[in-house]
Amino acid sequence: LDCATVLRFRRGRMTKHTPHKQTPARDAWSTPPEIAKYWVDRYFLQLDVCASAENRKCGDFYSAEDDGLAQPWDRRAWCNPPYSAITPWVRKALESKFHTVFLLPARTDSKWFHEITSSDRVSWYLSRGRIRFVPAEGVKASSPNHGNVIIVVSPAGVRGRGYCGGFDPRTGKPLDERC
Repeated sequence: LDCATVLRFRRGRMTKHTPHKQTPARDAWSTPPEIAKYWVDRYFLQLDVCASAENRKCGDFYSAEDDGLAQPWDRRAWCNPPYSAITPWVRKALESKFHTVFLLPARTDSKWFHEITSSDRVSWYLSRGRIRFVPAEGVKASSPNHGNVIIVVSPAGVRGRGYCGGFDPRTGKPLDERC
């Protein structure tokens, strides 16, 4: 057996269980519109840095062909990046001079999570439940297997508030308006 395959016993017989892996099809899932709308309106976001014409959350957007990482983030931005490669998006936001609001998996054990949440420019909110993402065309709908986090990176020189509590996974709204 390879390291990615875990054997387990179920109902008296051995079955294979393959842990979740991020794939291009999974990366193409879209943020539910009501979640993005709350944050886009709250921070007057103008640019979706990782989108398509069909799933963009702002008037202006960078598609995969545009390569949002190679483009300037010269306006307030929304970002739901491919979950298979989060680190470069986090680093780009930390270099930006404008607000960036992320929707990311709550992988509190990952290096990128600690890199971004240790910045004094960041406020973050953990989901109280799981978000039902919109599957890409041709992808079978399934239940999410993780919680999420909204991370707000403030402009250079503006201090964030750190952990701000939870947010509702249906509406995107914070459960406590203290931040």
